[in-house]
Amino acid sequence: MDYVLVLAPLVADCATMGCMRAALGVGLVASATAVATSGIAVVTVASGPSDLVAGWEPLAVLLDLVSVTLGWLVVRLRATSPVGPALAWIGAASSGVRGVEVWGLSADSADPWWGADAMAYVGAGVWPWQLLGFFALVLVFPSGPLPGRAWTLVACGGPAAAIVINVALAGSEVGSEEMPAGFRSPLLVLGLVLLLAALTAAVAGLFVRFRAGDPLQRLQLRWMLFASASVPVLLAMSWFAVEAGVPAGFAYSGFLVGMLVLVPAAVYVAILRHDLLDIERLASATLTLVLTSILSAGLFAGVVALLGSGLGSILGSDPDLPTLSVAGAAFVTAVCLLPLHHRLQAWVGLITDRERTVMLGTVRSFVEAVRKGEAEPEQVEEVLRASLDDPGLRLLMSVPGRVGHVDLDGQQQTTTTPDDSQIPLRTMDGDIGILVLDQTSSRRRRRAVEAAMAARLPIEVSRLRLGLRSALADVTDSRARLMVAVTHERRRLERDLHDGAQQQLVAVGMRLQAMQRQLPPADVHRDELDRAVGALSATVRELRRIAHGIRPSRLDDGLAAALQGLVQDSPVPVELNVRALVTEDLSDALATTLYYVVAEAVANACKHARAGRIQITFGHQEGGRLQVEVADDGIGGVDPDSSVQSLRDRVASVGGSLGVVSPPGGGTRLTAVI
Repeated sequence: MDYVLVLAPLVADCATMGCMRAALGVGLVASATAVATSGIAVVTVASGPSDLVAGWEPLAVLLDLVSVTLGWLVVRLRATSPVGPALAWIGAASSGVRGVEVWGLSADSADPWWGADAMAYVGAGVWPWQLLGFFALVLVFPSGPLPGRAWTLVACGGPAAAIVINVALAGSEVGSEEMPAGFRSPLLVLGLVLLLAALTAAVAGLFVRFRAGDPLQRLQLRWMLFASASVPVLLAMSWFAVEAGVPAGFAYSGFLVGMLVLVPAAVYVAILRHDLLDIERLASATLTLVLTSILSAGLFAGVVALLGSGLGSILGSDPDLPTLSVAGAAFVTAVCLLPLHHRLQAWVGLITDRERTVMLGTVRSFVEAVRKGEAEPEQVEEVLRASLDDPGLRLLMSVPGRVGHVDLDGQQQTTTTPDDSQIPLRTMDGDIGILVLDQTSSRRRRRAVEAAMAARLPIEVSRLRLGLRSALADVTDSRARLMVAVTHERRRLERDLHDGAQQQLVAVGMRLQAMQRQLPPADVHRDELDRAVGALSATVRELRRIAHGIRPSRLDDGLAAALQGLVQDSPVPVELNVRALVTEDLSDALATTLYYVVAEAVANACKHARAGRIQITFGHQEGGRLQVEVADDGIGGVDPDSSVQSLRDRVASVGGSLGVVSPPGGGTRLTAVI
């Protein structure tokens, strides 16, 4: 209860502070809208018969509305964020400055406006104030001002520079002599240097935020860094253009587009759609194109000059010399253009889009290792996880004959993730699988699509190998089921022979013998009955032999006992080690297979190997596999491919393998692993 009493006022204070911040933000945006509206009204009125406005001014007014409108949108969605008011004041400051300048221009008209002289005096140096909205936005984006005295000084530097420049230029266009010319120029230079330094420091604050920010803030800051860094550069270029004689309206157009279009667009992308586009890739492609064009042009010009001087000394003043030089330069440039572009693309990518370049480089190196046989295709999932920095990524495959998706181990998997985290993998034949992302964003999806395209070879090979393993497993399981069914059928047939036909024949023989005892000793039919009883006994023995061939009756007491009985009948001494079978619970199919393997191996050793000793050993291998080895010291030289094919098929039917080692004169070793 005490905690509740303590926390309740804190929550109330936080809510009150949030409401105050929201109200302050709305108020600032409303005041910015009022200033922008006033400036727009002045420009609109001046666009009439007075002809005080240049042709590009109405377009600039429309650009002012972009940032003001986005400022309202940000305030509506992020009421407590200082970004919305700062964004609105970009357009408001621009419109206000433009209104003051146009108002001052009316002083030279036939019908000057009220207060035009004062506006003309101030308006000569009012232009730096249009940067303060941008200056404030850079300092507070995206989560408020940076702490520390240094950033407080940077925040004061922008208004201070605007004041210095405004004072230095005040009255310069109306011929005011209040400030000596020798004092005005140094003060102006000081103001311009201070303004550029403040703008550069403010933009540097974005780099500081980027290095210390979390992944989301870095995504937001990428576009803002690109747009805001262009504003000081374009402003300085505009000054040089004006000094070079370029009309002011054209010279400042790039700067205005950067401040009034690029920066608001960057804020929109960063705050509302922080992952809308891929700025690094755009910057990389643009810079690569520019550098390729510059270097290609330089190469072309250099080759033209070199060929011109070289051929000139040979051909003299031949009229075809320029044509030959240009043709040679075009040929050399065409040969070098593609390799040059690829080299520049890799170099620029490491600088402007390092994440994507490193990702694709990692995937392509893995694909090359798979081609060379230095890596397994199934490692593609781990490579994609590492390159995309997504430890929870899963690569699921569609295997023919299987419903749904399986992982790279062949285990059935279900996907409950949202659709936007799943990237389908398709070929002309249809779906081959999906890439499931654990961390989802538009940027990550684009990166994942590129990585999957680069890793197409190992993905396809992994799927084919999965399908092959699945088909082999199905064949093995089917063969094992068939072997179990055959074993059961043999046992049933043996039982039917023993309990059915064999017993009936024995019963018939006993009845004939009873009838024989009732006949007189001299009766001629006694001999016939003797022959009939003998034939029945032979038939019973044949049935017993057939039944034993279907399934050895010795197996009724277990495999170990059956093998003991088998080796006792061998004419060659046999050493039998069956300790590994003591705890084994073997199925009828496995026991029957192992018995026949040993029986045939022993029979072959006795008949063909001229062996003096046979050794039979049972043991275990890793993975729960049972191994039996039959070795003799005979003459060897057995063909391992054709001599035991029937045994190899029998062992394979229960999922095992059979190997034979038989060097000439070195004996024979037969090994079965099940």
